Amino acid sequence: MPLTAFAEEGGILNRPERYGVLSMEFPGVSQSDSIGAQLAARFVTPDDCVGILLGVSVAGFPTRIDDMPLSPVSIVSVTLISRGTGSATPRWRARAAGAG
Repeated sequence: MPLTAFAEEGGILNRPERYGVLSMEFPGVSQSDSIGAQLAARFVTPDDCVGILLGVSVAGFPTRIDDMPLSPVSIVSVTLISRGTGSATPRWRARAAGAG
C-alpha cells in the first residue's frame, strides 16, 4: 500500500491543511525506555504525558519539497510542548494563528 493511500485511509492526510495547528498528547512517558529517561521534566505533565503541536509555522523551515524523485513531499513541523508559568501562552497562540 503506498504511503499516500495509508495516510488517506487513516484520515490524516488533509487534517493539517484543514485545521491548521493540531495538538496531540501521548500518555505513559515514564513507561517508555526510549524517551522517558531522555526527556526533561518540564516536558512531562503531572499525569505522565507529553504534548506536541503539529504544523506550527517555523521561520526558515520548509513546508514542501517539490523536487523529490517520485512526487512532492509535504512537511509538517513537530513542536514539543513544555510546562511553564503561562506567560508564553499568548505568544504560542499568535504563532499557532500564523501571526509570528
